[in-house]
Amino acid sequence: MSIKEYNYLHTVTYTDSKFLRDKQDKQDIQYKKDFLSVFYLDKYDEKKIEKVRSDVFIRYKDNNQLKDIFSNFKKYQKSFPFDLSNETIFCFLFSFDYFCYFHRCLGEFYSCEKISDATLDKLINIIKN
Repeated sequence: MSIKEYNYLHTVTYTDSKFLRDKQDKQDIQYKKDFLSVFYLDKYDEKKIEKVRSDVFIRYKDNNQLKDIFSNFKKYQKSFPFDLSNETIFCFLFSFDYFCYFHRCLGEFYSCEKISDATLDKLINIIKN
Protein backbone atom coordinates (compact mmCIF):
# COMPACT_ATOMS: atom_id res chain seq x y z
CA MET A 1 0.00 0.00 0.00
CA SER A 2 1.40 3.37 -0.91
CA ILE A 3 1.22 6.42 1.28
CA LYS A 4 -1.06 7.90 -1.40
CA GLU A 5 -3.85 5.55 -0.34
CA TYR A 6 -3.74 6.33 3.39
CA ASN A 7 -2.04 9.43 4.72
CA TYR A 8 -0.11 8.01 7.66
CA LEU A 9 1.71 11.31 8.07
CA HIS A 10 -1.36 13.53 8.47
CA THR A 11 -1.43 15.33 11.81
CA VAL A 12 -4.83 14.88 13.41
CA THR A 13 -5.90 18.09 15.14
CA TYR A 14 -9.51 17.68 16.26
CA THR A 15 -8.38 17.03 19.84
CA ASP A 16 -6.19 20.15 20.00
CA SER A 17 -7.08 22.48 22.85
CA LYS A 18 -8.31 25.19 20.46
CA PHE A 19 -11.14 22.87 19.42
CA LEU A 20 -11.84 21.68 22.95
CA ARG A 21 -12.34 25.28 24.14
CA ASP A 22 -14.79 26.05 21.37
CA LYS A 23 -18.19 24.64 20.66
CA GLN A 24 -18.46 20.91 20.07
CA ASP A 25 -19.51 21.65 16.50
CA LYS A 26 -16.03 22.93 15.62
CA GLN A 27 -14.43 19.80 17.00
CA ASP A 28 -16.85 17.60 15.04
CA ILE A 29 -16.13 19.54 11.85
CA GLN A 30 -12.38 19.19 12.38
CA TYR A 31 -12.75 15.45 13.07
CA LYS A 32 -14.51 15.08 9.72
CA LYS A 33 -11.77 17.06 7.98
CA ASP A 34 -9.05 14.97 9.63
CA PHE A 35 -10.89 11.76 8.77
CA LEU A 36 -11.22 12.71 5.10
CA SER A 37 -7.62 13.92 4.95
CA VAL A 38 -6.17 10.55 5.94
CA PHE A 39 -7.97 9.07 2.94
CA TYR A 40 -6.92 11.92 0.64
CA LEU A 41 -10.52 12.99 0.18
CA ASP A 42 -12.33 16.32 0.05
CA LYS A 43 -15.75 14.74 0.38
CA TYR A 44 -17.03 11.48 1.77
CA ASP A 45 -16.58 8.51 -0.57
CA GLU A 46 -17.71 5.35 1.21
CA LYS A 47 -16.33 2.95 -1.40
CA LYS A 48 -12.84 4.46 -1.37
CA ILE A 49 -12.78 4.70 2.44
CA GLU A 50 -13.84 1.09 2.86
CA LYS A 51 -11.33 -0.11 0.25
CA VAL A 52 -8.43 1.74 1.84
CA ARG A 53 -9.48 0.83 5.39
CA SER A 54 -9.72 -2.84 4.36
CA ASP A 55 -6.27 -2.68 2.74
CA VAL A 56 -4.76 -1.13 5.88
CA PHE A 57 -6.45 -3.78 8.04
CA ILE A 58 -5.07 -6.60 5.87
CA ARG A 59 -1.61 -5.06 6.04
CA TYR A 60 -1.50 -4.94 9.87
CA LYS A 61 -4.07 -7.48 11.13
CA ASP A 62 -1.47 -10.04 12.17
CA ASN A 63 0.64 -7.59 14.14
CA ASN A 64 0.81 -8.54 17.82
CA GLN A 65 0.33 -4.97 19.01
CA LEU A 66 -2.81 -4.62 16.93
CA LYS A 67 -4.03 -7.96 18.27
CA ASP A 68 -3.50 -6.54 21.77
CA ILE A 69 -5.65 -3.53 20.85
CA PHE A 70 -8.38 -5.83 19.54
CA SER A 71 -8.22 -7.96 22.69
CA ASN A 72 -8.55 -4.92 24.94
CA PHE A 73 -11.44 -3.58 22.89
CA LYS A 74 -13.28 -6.90 23.27
CA LYS A 75 -12.54 -7.01 26.97
CA TYR A 76 -13.50 -3.44 27.92
CA GLN A 77 -16.15 -2.38 25.43
CA LYS A 78 -19.17 -4.14 26.88
CA SER A 79 -21.87 -2.19 25.04
CA PHE A 80 -22.05 -4.84 22.34
CA PRO A 81 -24.07 -7.95 23.27
CA PHE A 82 -22.15 -10.03 20.73
CA ASP A 83 -18.55 -10.70 19.76
CA LEU A 84 -17.02 -8.28 17.31
CA SER A 85 -14.64 -9.38 14.61
CA ASN A 86 -11.21 -7.79 14.54
CA GLU A 87 -12.07 -6.09 11.27
CA THR A 88 -15.20 -4.56 12.83
CA ILE A 89 -13.14 -3.32 15.78
CA PHE A 90 -10.66 -1.89 13.30
CA CYS A 91 -13.52 0.13 11.79
CA PHE A 92 -14.65 1.32 15.24
CA LEU A 93 -11.14 2.62 15.89
CA PHE A 94 -11.74 5.27 13.23
CA SER A 95 -14.64 6.70 15.26
CA PHE A 96 -14.41 10.05 17.04
CA ASP A 97 -13.37 8.67 20.45
CA TYR A 98 -10.43 6.62 19.20
CA PHE A 99 -9.35 8.06 15.86
CA CYS A 100 -6.69 10.53 17.03
CA TYR A 101 -4.90 7.80 19.03
CA PHE A 102 -5.42 5.01 16.51
CA HIS A 103 -4.18 7.14 13.61
CA ARG A 104 -1.00 7.74 15.62
CA CYS A 105 -0.64 3.97 15.97
CA LEU A 106 -0.99 3.50 12.22
CA GLY A 107 1.55 6.26 11.59
CA GLU A 108 4.05 4.54 13.86
CA PHE A 109 3.41 1.19 12.15
CA TYR A 110 4.09 2.86 8.84
CA SER A 111 7.25 4.72 9.84
CA CYS A 112 8.76 2.43 12.53
CA GLU A 113 6.99 -0.90 12.01
CA LYS A 114 5.93 -0.82 15.67
CA ILE A 115 3.80 1.27 18.01
CA SER A 116 5.65 3.01 20.82
CA ASP A 117 4.65 1.94 24.32
CA ALA A 118 3.41 5.45 25.11
CA THR A 119 1.12 5.58 22.07
CA LEU A 120 -0.18 2.06 22.63
CA ASP A 121 -0.86 2.79 26.31
CA LYS A 122 -2.80 5.96 25.45
CA LEU A 123 -5.09 4.11 23.05
CA ILE A 124 -5.64 1.20 25.42
CA ASN A 125 -6.45 3.59 28.28
CA ILE A 126 -9.05 5.31 26.10
CA ILE A 127 -10.52 1.92 25.20
CA LYS A 128 -10.70 0.98 28.89
CA ASN A 129 -12.62 4.11 29.80
